[in-house]
Amino acid sequence: MSGQHTVAATMLGCRVVRATQSALVLALTLCCVTGGATPTERAVVAHLQAGRLPAAAAGVAALPANTLDAEARRQRLQSLVIQQREHAQALLALAQTDLRQGRTITAVERFESAASLDEDLLRHPQTTALQATRRRLWETRNAVLHCLRLRDAACMDQSMRKAQQTAASDPVVAVMALQAAGWWTPDQPGSAQAVDGTTGAR
Repeated sequence: MSGQHTVAATMLGCRVVRATQSALVLALTLCCVTGGATPTERAVVAHLQAGRLPAAAAGVAALPANTLDAEARRQRLQSLVIQQREHAQALLALAQTDLRQGRTITAVERFESAASLDEDLLRHPQTTALQATRRRLWETRNAVLHCLRLRDAACMDQSMRKAQQTAASDPVVAVMALQAAGWWTPDQPGSAQAVDGTTGAR
């Protein structure tokens, strides 16, 4: 695997972790809705996976309850919608506490996990500060990745300083710095082997 691909895989790692929650919800749902799920039930499952809780709740409300089995299936799905919303709210509360206490990386990871369970959180006024922090974090990560791809030492110095200011211990940035170790030494641009046309090129 190339260095850039390794970095990309690492940066996607947090998204894989977040997706685990939705995968768990799907597994639970499929266990509950057995024996030939209806199109509406399958739609509810899809909405849960995508974090579209209002749509999932609307789908549950549209399910028939004319038999004991149908009512039981409807109640199980309704319970999953409620549990997913509560889990998202709990993660959001933890993220807000982390942000207040300066734990930037944990705050962003928990916020992204919450938003993967309930996408409405991305539009909620109470998440404005978390969204701004998340945006700054990913902007600095992308800046470091850009310099890494260019093999530009001066660019790396600048982007790494900004990344340290945004989050002092970002494991994603640390991995990217490790990927650049073969050609870049912090604050020593002369050690770089940049490609032609970049500030570190010789």
